[in-house]
Amino acid sequence: MVVILVVIVIIGIGFGILPGTFVERSLYNAAIQIQQTLLYAQNKAVTYSTTKDSGKFEVYFFPADNTIYVEKDLNASFDPVTKTMSGAVEKIVLGDGIKIQKIYLATFDNLSNILSPPLAYVKLNFDNFGNPNYYCKETNDNTYGIFISTTNKNKVIRITISKLGNISIEWVKR
Repeated sequence: MVVILVVIVIIGIGFGILPGTFVERSLYNAAIQIQQTLLYAQNKAVTYSTTKDSGKFEVYFFPADNTIYVEKDLNASFDPVTKTMSGAVEKIVLGDGIKIQKIYLATFDNLSNILSPPLAYVKLNFDNFGNPNYYCKETNDNTYGIFISTTNKNKVIRITISKLGNISIEWVKR
């Protein structure tokens, strides 16, 4: 009888811990997917010697729709206004319970910043050296980055893009 009681207590504790672990893992996996998508676009831009103005291998973020579009080859084309695609364009929809909270980045020339929302979408691309058109300024207050969170904002992850193109993930709120 004591053994059965101990097993029931252990199972009860386990079920209390698991839901939070699943949500945290799902959020982290979404951040990894975004990081790998950006690295893919960066590698393609370097491989094909594209420029930031070439319109190739662009990544579009739509925070309101929780959607990302990725141009996967040289012939791919995506229109962000009509959301029409031609060629190899991948549409990534983040899972239930995960939201693109905000995107706040600086322009490469340091003259201005972009913020979405209120912008409907953000277009990221890279040049033949792997440098991004937008990046995260170095601050200690978690201001810049691509922020994804749970829908209730209990957990938040920031994806940063350095001026030289390094893309990393860090927890803001765990």
